[in-house]
Amino acid sequence: MIGTSMGSILVAMLLALLFFSTRDLWRKPIFIFNILAILLGIAGGFVLNVYDSIHSILSPTDPIPRKWFILMGVIDSFTPILVDSILLLRLNAVYPRHSTPRLKYIAIMAFPVFVKIARSVNNIIYLSNYSRHASSLVDNTTAAGAGMVLVTSKLPDVKVGWFLQIFDNAYTSGLFLIRVYSDSVQLGVHTHRTNQSFAQKLRTLFWIAVSNFVFPVIMAVVQLAIYMATPNYLLALYVSQANLYFTVICVVFATLWTTGRHWTDANIPSANQPEMSGVTSFVAARTDASRGEVHGVAMQVSVYDNAESGSVSERESTRDVDWRRSYQVQAKVHDQKEV
Repeated sequence: MIGTSMGSILVAMLLALLFFSTRDLWRKPIFIFNILAILLGIAGGFVLNVYDSIHSILSPTDPIPRKWFILMGVIDSFTPILVDSILLLRLNAVYPRHSTPRLKYIAIMAFPVFVKIARSVNNIIYLSNYSRHASSLVDNTTAAGAGMVLVTSKLPDVKVGWFLQIFDNAYTSGLFLIRVYSDSVQLGVHTHRTNQSFAQKLRTLFWIAVSNFVFPVIMAVVQLAIYMATPNYLLALYVSQANLYFTVICVVFATLWTTGRHWTDANIPSANQPEMSGVTSFVAARTDASRGEVHGVAMQVSVYDNAESGSVSERESTRDVDWRRSYQVQAKVHDQKEV
């Protein structure tokens, strides 16, 4: 039931993502990873469940082929890593390589990369052991029975994998939220005399960050606590499956939010001002001296949004450095003029 209902949601999100995306976005890693995550979610929750139901009706006495259970193990094991790789790309968007000191950038990105490598190695070891013991699944004719064997395995790989997932998500969540929050506070100092749209965008970005990073961490902690505390491991399986789809949906939603907003800017221009979007609108705002104090943070939000929508360039990312350096100077000049 969980896989079928969540899989149906992913089908709708796939169609929406394809509708709002652009040709430039199609070549971006974040779009490719989003599509792969959706397809794996649909395959794991919808297609396999449909196959299991049809097989149980047409051949109730025949066991499901062992290869299907191994395929389910592969999807359930590697889909979370793929989704967390999307979060890593978003972390790279708020700490761009061209505007972040080299050592700081390496220090930020090294830990999540090494953790994902460790998770992949752990999954390979687990699947190797799982395939050797898959003969115990031949008497189970439902995916729930296979999942029970999968989760109740006495091998430590399940707990190790979930622990690594918690550390991975928590680390990425902390860095991402700290960056977004610090930018919002920096902007909030001067928003009492500026256009509130920039602050509103940062607040929206902050809540999207919470849904993308914090909620998956909480769900991962819950599933691990249930797994270790209760003998009913099937409940832990349900929480784990719900966490997987919830994470995919939240991550894809963030991509839809950014691509949909850029699609709206491009196709439904405001009646009161000429059509402009992304970096162009923020560069044009530089000519307004009364908004000088918001340029640095606004440019950072623009770079993040355009990185999601597929329209950011190295030159635009480099401009972010210049805007940040002139941010304090512009704010001081504006304050002196007011005095």
